[in-house]
Amino acid sequence: MTPLKIGYSDIVQRALVFAAKKHTEPRKGTDIPYITHPAHVAIILARHGFDENVLAAAILHDVLEDTETIPEELGREFGEQILHLVQELSEPQFDQPKGETWGLRKKAKLGMLQTASRSTLAIAAADRVHNTANILHDIEKEGPTVWTRFNSGPEKILEFSRAVLEILRERFPHPLTEEYAELLEKVEEAPRT
Repeated sequence: MTPLKIGYSDIVQRALVFAAKKHTEPRKGTDIPYITHPAHVAIILARHGFDENVLAAAILHDVLEDTETIPEELGREFGEQILHLVQELSEPQFDQPKGETWGLRKKAKLGMLQTASRSTLAIAAADRVHNTANILHDIEKEGPTVWTRFNSGPEKILEFSRAVLEILRERFPHPLTEEYAELLEKVEEAPRT
């Protein structure tokens, strides 16, 4: 894995454009453009020296899960390596609304992390860092009403978050994992109601 040392990468640029066009809705109950999340995940990974394919996959990590994008399209645009990373990160799709399948989706996600590649685990850790930092920021700014944006309550979300941390600590001992652990501890100490 060669770190990205240049200021421009064609594949990262293409991933940003693709993801920005696909993620047309704002982020989870806010008016923040969705693309800010995958861009932040890639920035976190770049800070830790991950290569451009990992950064591109990070930018694309939610397109199969949260847009109408199909794997064949993603594979055509970005190749099998990036498609594989995104598929490893994507929760399964169900016919029921996301709120009704939260537990099933999270159980599947934990199972996938048990066998995921190191690159996938890095993206998952950076994703958790950004998501958890966002929750903490929003709790500090708006209070515990932030929890109403999610398909599940804070106790289940925190239980899932701790399970992800346990897997990351076992399978991906890295400063990103510990950054996530520190943020999660702060969220757990924050008000929930």
